[in-house]
Amino acid sequence: MRRRDFIAGLGGAVAVRPLTARAQQGRTKVLRVGVIKWRGHDRPVRYWVDSFKKRLGELGYVEGRTVVYEFAWAEAFPYSRAARERALRDLVRRNVDVIYLPAAERTIRAAVATVRRTPLVFVSPNFDPVKGGLAPSYHGSGKNWTAIYAAQSERDTKRLQLLKEAIPGLRALTVFWDRASAKNWPHVQAAAAKLKLDVFGVEFKTVPYDFERGFAKVPDRHHGALLVLHSPGFTTPERRRLPDFALRHRLPAMFFVRNFVLAGGLMSYGGSGPAMAAFAADYADLIAKGTDPGTLPIARPTKFDFAVNLKTARALGIKLPRSILLRATEVIE
Repeated sequence: MRRRDFIAGLGGAVAVRPLTARAQQGRTKVLRVGVIKWRGHDRPVRYWVDSFKKRLGELGYVEGRTVVYEFAWAEAFPYSRAARERALRDLVRRNVDVIYLPAAERTIRAAVATVRRTPLVFVSPNFDPVKGGLAPSYHGSGKNWTAIYAAQSERDTKRLQLLKEAIPGLRALTVFWDRASAKNWPHVQAAAAKLKLDVFGVEFKTVPYDFERGFAKVPDRHHGALLVLHSPGFTTPERRRLPDFALRHRLPAMFFVRNFVLAGGLMSYGGSGPAMAAFAADYADLIAKGTDPGTLPIARPTKFDFAVNLKTARALGIKLPRSILLRATEVIE
């Protein structure tokens, strides 16, 4: 992973300083990393943690010798702030050196309120901590935490553009959203209007989401495609249910992460999860060497993954334009 693939979130103006040289310095003690695991939601956590571990290994850490991982459990669904706070306090009691937390907004807010001294490194695929009021600027939080985030409002605009390019003649589509992605829904409506796309939104409130019931409310003219907004509620177990649903209703679907495409979805566009997790490992290494987490820039990726599933395209009777295939970073046959 290249450091230039991330920038401080100052409108793209300030580059995060190179980390590799400092990361290669010698270790003075065992690094203890705390991580929350979610019951019923563990597979995505392994995805984020494996990439984090891999990068620490590249930096010279050896699991069980120079780095150990402490896990605390919390309920994934339904959301419980109390459960998250208990898990966070459990990690603090174990005297971890840093808590690595891939999480959505509500969990991040719970962590900031609960953990006051232990360093925290957040990876948030859908929450900007500065615009969300948690940090004064992208130069740093000034507190005991730092973050790597992806701005989903910008990504959703790009997803709409790619859908329109992939499906010539597309005029109207359906958008699935929920509480966690509610802030992005107005941005999608505004972006769609500029692209001359008519969108019909379906909000989901109760997990597990009933996609059939929600889609039954959608007018026929909006059956041209489906855009799923970024939310943990759509990730597990919906990672397989949603692609199956879209294919059954012959909906060309755009998702926010490649796992949906691997499960049969048509397309996905979003920040590289492994790259974000690896960057978090760089930050954890700097903190282990004495860097104040509040001085580390709050960063966001500038490189994104665009995945396309050709098998699904054939099943839907869609011939994807050459321009789409050339721009894809991953084409699944």
